[in-house]
Amino acid sequence: MKKLLWLAIAIFTAEIIGIIGYYWLFKGYAGDISLTISRYVGLSPITSILFLIGNAAISIITIIYMVNSKHRKFSWRFGYGMLSLCLLMLSICPHLPENDQIIYIHRFFAAGMFLSLVLISYSVANLANNKLVRTFCHLYILYGFHFLIARLNNLPYLMNTILIWETAYIYGGFIIMIMPISSPANKYDKLTP
Repeated sequence: MKKLLWLAIAIFTAEIIGIIGYYWLFKGYAGDISLTISRYVGLSPITSILFLIGNAAISIITIIYMVNSKHRKFSWRFGYGMLSLCLLMLSICPHLPENDQIIYIHRFFAAGMFLSLVLISYSVANLANNKLVRTFCHLYILYGFHFLIARLNNLPYLMNTILIWETAYIYGGFIIMIMPISSPANKYDKLTP
C-alpha cells in the first residue's frame, strides 16, 4: 500500500518541478523563492488546472490508501481525510492574484492542509514503535508550529525564502506518511482520538 504514497509523492514532485520550472525558465521568475507554490500555480489558469488535476489524483490516492489501511486510529484516519479534502479544495480555489474571495477560501484550506499534516504526524508518533520515527514526528510538529508563527508574523527570513520552507514542510509530511508504524494489533490502534 505504501507504493500508492510514493506515487502521490511522484505526482506532487512532477507538479512543482513542471510549474515552478516553467516560470523560472520562461517567465522571468528564475530563482525567486519568495513566492509560495500556490502563488506560482495561480499565475495562470493553465497551471491552476494542471495543479488541480495532479492534486485530485493525490487526494484520490490518499483516500484509497487510508480506506485500505489496517490502521483504525480515528485521528490518523481523520488526518488523512482532512488532508485529501483540503488539498482538493485549495486546488479548486487557486491563489489567483485578481480574485480576493477565492484567495481567502484557498488560504483556509491551505491552513487546513498544514494542520492535517501535523495531525497525521501526531498520530504516527503515537502509532510508531520506532524511536527515530517518533522523534522525527515530534520535530516535524515543532517545525509546523515554527512555520505557522513565522508565517502569521510575516517574519522576513521566512517570507523571503518561503518556497523552501513550504516545500520542506510538505515533503516532511510525505516522509511521515511513508514511515513505518505499528501493526493493527498495537494498543494504540483503536477508534480513539
